[in-house]
Amino acid sequence: MWQRKSKPVTPATRKKKRTNLFSLLVCALLLPACSREQPSADPLGTELRVAHLTDLAWQDRNQSGQPTEFMPGERFDAVLEDLNRVPADVLILRGIGSRASLQKLQQELQARYQLNMHPTYIPGPTPYEGIGFLTRSAPKETVSLSGQSYEVEGHQYHPMAGGIRMLTGDEPGTWIWNATLPEPEADYELRRNEARLLSQAVRPYLESDLPLLLSVHCREDMDSPMIRMLTDTGLVQLVAEDEKGDRWTHRDPEGRIYQLDQLLFASPALIRDLPRPPRLHEHPALRLAGEFRHQRVWLP
Repeated sequence: MWQRKSKPVTPATRKKKRTNLFSLLVCALLLPACSREQPSADPLGTELRVAHLTDLAWQDRNQSGQPTEFMPGERFDAVLEDLNRVPADVLILRGIGSRASLQKLQQELQARYQLNMHPTYIPGPTPYEGIGFLTRSAPKETVSLSGQSYEVEGHQYHPMAGGIRMLTGDEPGTWIWNATLPEPEADYELRRNEARLLSQAVRPYLESDLPLLLSVHCREDMDSPMIRMLTDTGLVQLVAEDEKGDRWTHRDPEGRIYQLDQLLFASPALIRDLPRPPRLHEHPALRLAGEFRHQRVWLP
């Protein structure tokens, strides 16, 4: 039987093996960091993440919006860890509350993970009901509907919706809108007016065949008049699924009720160039942080 003979191991051979092993170890450590710091190099294009952060809002007795209290530290740490673990170019944020809480989120991501994000805040009806964005580059334009108003039974109301224009590709870029519609239990005229103003705001983009993505927190039935106002503009619903094909975005821990309440709509101009379908994002850190699953969308 033939036997394979090995050459004797010399000091030079040992040194070469140690050098190769050290090089491989350095590459293994640096590769994840490089991929995290440069998400825009992903061939899939610009990544958006829709994040509903439950009870992130600061609160105080005077309703001034100034910070006095934040969500429990364990939950906040879980939010930050997950936003860093799967970073995005644009964060579409709801459940953030005050402008101060959005700034706190931005500052902590910078301090802990060196994630430099530009904040855009869209005011709500109270200092603790705003929505917003965190983006890696400053938006080219910002639009807010909070300055508009409508009246129902003698009371003035303001929509909670707004958009930013990002240069995700060639000019004019892509409009990204963030909105929250009233709960189905609210007064019908309130719900109708909010949906009407939002539809009127996005309609010109559809008529001009511009790329637009609308992310909206809404618990209306899909055949309700409020949803039809949006789709009558030409918007098409995008559906984000997980690996099992499930679409729910919110789980009520009390009644084990699963809801699709984070809706995505896109203009035909955007749908034509989407590199891949949206996906639902879930992680143990998010389960600790709140009751919502996040959505991921890739733009050209």
